Amino acid sequence: MKEPVMPALSKEIAGLVFAVLAVGMYLFQRFLEEPSWFAAVTAAGFGIFAAAFTLLFCYIYGDAKRRNMNAALWTVLAIFAPSGIGIILYFLLREPIAACCTQCGTRVQAGFAFCPHCGANMATAACPQCHRIPQPGWSHCASCGAKL
Repeated sequence: MKEPVMPALSKEIAGLVFAVLAVGMYLFQRFLEEPSWFAAVTAAGFGIFAAAFTLLFCYIYGDAKRRNMNAALWTVLAIFAPSGIGIILYFLLREPIAACCTQCGTRVQAGFAFCPHCGANMATAACPQCHRIPQPGWSHCASCGAKL
C-alpha cells in the first residue's frame, strides 16, 4: 500500500485555517459596517484561498519528506519566499522519488545501483564498470561509455 503524500492532519489544519480566517474576516468587515452579504462572501473567499494555500504547503511538506529532502526547510521556503518563488523553486528542484531497498527497507535515492545501508543490488542491470543504473534500451552507459 502506498503511503499518502499529504500529512495526516492536513485537512484538519486547512479547515481550521478556513474557519478562523473566514470568521475573523467576517467580524472585521461587520465592524466596518459592510453589508452582511458582502462581508460573508468576501470572508468565505478569503478563507477558501487561505485553506488552499495551507493544503499546498502541507503537500510540499509531505512530498519533500517522501523524496528524502529537508521537508521543514522547503516548506518554510515555500511559505516565506516572496511572490511564490519558493513554491516554484520546490517544484523545479525537487529530487526524484526515493525507492525502498528490497532487502532492508531503507529509502534509497533513485539512481543508486546498490543500497548504501546493506549493499543489496537495487537494479538487475547495473553498468558492469561504474555500477550506475542505465535507462532501458541503452546499449552503452552514459556515464562511462562501457558496453552494457
